Amino acid sequence: RLESGEEVKDSIPVWVVEFEVREKVFPKTAVAPLKENGDSVGIIFGVVPPEYFSQDNAPSPDSIVARVYDKDGSLVFGPDTFANHPYPVYYWKGKDNSSKANKAADPDKSPYTVKMRMYYRDDKYVEDEVDIEVIPKLEKSIILTKGVTFNSGASDDKPTSLPMYTFPLHNIEYYGLLYARVLETGNNDNDYKYYTITGQPSEVQVKEGDEIKTVSVEQWNEEIWGELELKWEKVYPYISDDENDVVSYDNRDELEGWEWQNTGQLLPGVHRYMLSIKEKETKQEAEKGKGVDMSIIAALARVIPLMDPDVVDWTESYLGVPYVLGTHPNEYGQDVEKGLHKGYEGIDCSGLACWSFIWAGEPLSSLNPSY
Repeated sequence: RLESGEEVKDSIPVWVVEFEVREKVFPKTAVAPLKENGDSVGIIFGVVPPEYFSQDNAPSPDSIVARVYDKDGSLVFGPDTFANHPYPVYYWKGKDNSSKANKAADPDKSPYTVKMRMYYRDDKYVEDEVDIEVIPKLEKSIILTKGVTFNSGASDDKPTSLPMYTFPLHNIEYYGLLYARVLETGNNDNDYKYYTITGQPSEVQVKEGDEIKTVSVEQWNEEIWGELELKWEKVYPYISDDENDVVSYDNRDELEGWEWQNTGQLLPGVHRYMLSIKEKETKQEAEKGKGVDMSIIAALARVIPLMDPDVVDWTESYLGVPYVLGTHPNEYGQDVEKGLHKGYEGIDCSGLACWSFIWAGEPLSSLNPSY
């Protein structure tokens, strides 16, 4: 009991602690799919004053807890607690709470928000958060065409990546298509998607391996995933080494003003195109078709499609095809010979005659009446 005039003095420690996620996040934009044992997003955080981060100094932080939410505010990962961390950095490797299939890195759920708390004395905490964008991984660019086709197996009602055999002076529609990886589940139908800026056309015909499929096209989200840049080029193959019949493809003209959808007309002969697609933010570039993997359109000489093309019409569709005797590798090491892609990659004299007769439905004995 205090007597009159007596005082009692005591003290308690008071800490003013700030916790902040700093601007340096690597990478700020992550490329899907994030993997359990592969790519990750590193989040730099800080404690103010910095000495408070050490457990050797009061208030001796107990732990840091991270939670990851998708764009809808749903918790996808966490709480993930890590204590005694020697460096002020947290890594999220894309996994979710339900499995290690890394489905949390689905770009359609981007941006993700990582919320972090640092706990110290008596369950007090300080917190901050940061958004991370997860975008699809650009795999390859695909050129699609649509027009009046003949004897090709290509779709007449959907843009197709198959070689097109058509008639000259008819409008041909050209479409750019992006093939991108979004997940890593082992199921290609889930892991890969086809995109355009508009999501149109909604369905296209593509060749995946040996299978011809009709697939759906989705819209690329430029606001979240970044702007895509296109460059179309017309390619003029030529023989760069006469001794070895090496076909090269570096003679190209850029098609100014071409976008995701374009229209043009063709003269008789074979026509090749190359499409480059780049993403500005991450500097990703889709693999483009090279050499024998490039888009092919062969236009016949016959203008009126109602009349059956004859041998000469089909012969003129080979205008512009390099002369390759037998089999020789091109500049990419791919074998070119008259049996490949119906002779439109490279052809010799006998190949030109044979393919023209085959296309026209004439018996090969017509080449030599004595047979």
